[in-house]
Amino acid sequence: MKKAKMIMEERKMRRGSTTTASPESAENTWYSRASSVRDQSAIKDDAKLEWWFGRRRRFWGRGVWGLRGKAVLEEGTTVVVKRLKDVVVTKREFEVRMEGLGKVNHENIVPLRAFYYSKDEKLLVYDFMPGSLSALLHGMQDISTTCCGFEECRTTNATPLAKAQSFNDEGNVTIRDANGQALFLQALKLGEPNRELAVAPPLPILPLPSSSQLKWQRRELIMFLHFGVNTFTDSEWGTGTEDPSVFNPVGLDTDQWVDAAARAGISLMILTAKHHDGFCLWPSKYTDHSVLGSHWRSGNGDVVMEFVGAAKARGVDVGLYLSPWDRHDVRYGKEIAYNEYYLAQLQELLNRYGSVEEIWFDGAKGSNAPNMTYYFQDWFSMVKELQSSINIFSDAGPDVRWVGDEKGFAGSTCWSTINRTSLRIGDGSIVGYLNEGDPRGTDWLPAECDVSIRTGWFWHKSEAPKPLKQLLNIYYHSVGRNCVLLLNVPPNKTGLIQDTDVQRLIEFRKAIDTIFAINLAEGNAVKASSQRGGEQGGFGAVNVLDDDHLWTYWAPNEGNAGNEHWIEVEGVGRSLSFNVVRIQEAIGLGQRVKNHEIYADGKRVAKGTTIGYKRLHRLEEGVVNASKVRFVIKDSRGLPLISSIGLHFDPFWHPK
Repeated sequence: MKKAKMIMEERKMRRGSTTTASPESAENTWYSRASSVRDQSAIKDDAKLEWWFGRRRRFWGRGVWGLRGKAVLEEGTTVVVKRLKDVVVTKREFEVRMEGLGKVNHENIVPLRAFYYSKDEKLLVYDFMPGSLSALLHGMQDISTTCCGFEECRTTNATPLAKAQSFNDEGNVTIRDANGQALFLQALKLGEPNRELAVAPPLPILPLPSSSQLKWQRRELIMFLHFGVNTFTDSEWGTGTEDPSVFNPVGLDTDQWVDAAARAGISLMILTAKHHDGFCLWPSKYTDHSVLGSHWRSGNGDVVMEFVGAAKARGVDVGLYLSPWDRHDVRYGKEIAYNEYYLAQLQELLNRYGSVEEIWFDGAKGSNAPNMTYYFQDWFSMVKELQSSINIFSDAGPDVRWVGDEKGFAGSTCWSTINRTSLRIGDGSIVGYLNEGDPRGTDWLPAECDVSIRTGWFWHKSEAPKPLKQLLNIYYHSVGRNCVLLLNVPPNKTGLIQDTDVQRLIEFRKAIDTIFAINLAEGNAVKASSQRGGEQGGFGAVNVLDDDHLWTYWAPNEGNAGNEHWIEVEGVGRSLSFNVVRIQEAIGLGQRVKNHEIYADGKRVAKGTTIGYKRLHRLEEGVVNASKVRFVIKDSRGLPLISSIGLHFDPFWHPK
C-alpha cells in the first residue's frame, strides 16, 4: 500500500497537483453512459463496477484507468463514478484510436490521449504531435474513438465519430456521430511542440545480410532436383560417355514437380542443369552432349525451359546447378579453353531463362580427374553482372556456403558469419569450419544443408524415401540450427516425382505445420529484465510474440550491458505445456547470441550456443508443464536482439 501511495503521489506531482481533491467534489466525479458499459443492471452491482474499473490487468495492453468506487444511478442514464482520493488520473489513461484509416501502423495511429468526458459532452484530449489533429481528422468518412477503459472496446463502449466538420481559431473541432448529433471535441495544446520522439534502434553489429540473403533465409525449406542421364543408367556419377539417346523421360511433367513442391510449402527449386557427366538438360550451342542428341521430344526438348515455365506459373522461384567438373567435354583440363566454355554456358542459362534466385557451384570431382583450375572469381563476377540479386552457393560463397556434410546437419554452434579468406572450394580440410562458422567472421555467409529424401541423389528403383521421423530430425538439425534445408527429391525415369516421395513431402509439411502453427506462448504475460527506451521505447518484450520475426524485437537497456538478459513468459490462468522451444534473433542487425539457456519454473530444460535466424530445442525430457518459462541470454556480441520466441508441442517427438 505504501508503494502504491508513493506512485499515486508521483503521478499527482507530474500533473502539477499538490493537494488531494475531495472525492465528493464535482471535479472528482466522472460520468459515463450506463449503456456504454453494457446495461444499467450491470452497473447496479458495486462489485462488478469495481471489476470493470479497478482491475488494471484486464484493460487493453497496459491497464489505464485506475478507478475504483461505488456508483449510483441518477435520473436518466448517467452513472456517477467517484475516484478514490489517492488516485490521480494521468495523460496515459486511454488512447484514442481512429478506425477506417486502412492498415494501422505507427504512421496512422492518431496520436491523441483522452482525459475524460465532461458533463457537457466535451471530450478533452491531449495532442502531442503538432498539427496532427486537423491533418488526421479532416476528410475522414469513418472515424471512431476506441476507449480503452473497459474490458471490450466494441460498439457498445466506443463513441462513434464520423467526419470532421470545422476547425475554429482555438483549435476546436466540431464532429458528428453516427446519429448525426454534433459533438464538440476540444483540443488542448494543439500545435505545441511537445511531440514524444521515438527511440532509435540500436546500432548493428557487422557483418550484415543482404536483402537477397534475408529472403533466402526465410524460405527455410527448398528443393533440389537431380535429373539427367544418371536417372536412366542407375548411377550417381556418370562417366561422360553415355549416349544422349538414353535420356528419354516419355512422361516428363514439370508441372507435377512444381505442384509437389508447392504443396510442401517450398518456394525455391534448384535443377541440375548439368551434372558431372556433362549432359546438359537444355540445348546448349556449345556442346552436342545434351537433350539435342536424345529421342525425347524428337531432339527438340528443353527441360530447363519447361521447368522454369512451370515454376513461374505457380509463383515458385528457380535455381540452377552447373557442375564445374565435366567428364565428357574434351576441353576439361585445358585451363583457358574450359573456363571459356563454362562461362559461355553460364551466360546461356542466365540470359535465356529469366530470373534465377540461386546458382550452385561445388568442387566435387574424382581422384583421377585431370588437374583443372577453375576461374571461380571470374564466374562469380559474370553471374553478378548478369543477375545482381542472385545468391551464389559454393564452399566459399560468396552468398551461401555449404554446411560441410550431406547429412543435412549443421553444427550445434552455427554462425552465419565466417572469414571467406579462409575458405577454398573443394578443400575437405575446412568442413568443420564450414559447419560451425566463425563469431569473428567478417563475411555474412549463412549455411545451406543439402540432403536427399532418398539414399542417393538420383532416382533408383530400389530406394524409398526416408521415414518422417528421420526427416523431422534433419529439420531440427538444419532449420533449427540457423540454416536452410535443401532437400533433394529426384524425378524418376518417366519424368515424374515418385508418388511415394510426393506423399512423404506432403506428410513432412503437415507435420511441420502441426508442430509450429500454434505458439503456446501467445496470449500470456511476457516481461523482460529491461528494455531499450523504457516502457514507451518500442523495444519491449511483447515484440517477441508478434508476427514479424525479423524487424520487431526485444532489445534490453544498454545500461545493463554485461549483465544477464532474459525474457519470461508466464501462463495466464493455465500452465504452459510444451516439448519444443523456439527462439529467433533479429539478424537484420547482425547475429549476436553466443550462449543461451531455457528455464521452466526455475529448472533448466535446454541450453545452447548460437541462435541466429532460428534455433529449435526439442526437450530431451519430453513434455514440460510450467507456469513460467524464462529465456536467458548468457553471453552475446553486444546486446542481444530477440525477434521471436515460441513454445510448441511436437506430437511426433517421443524421447526415450
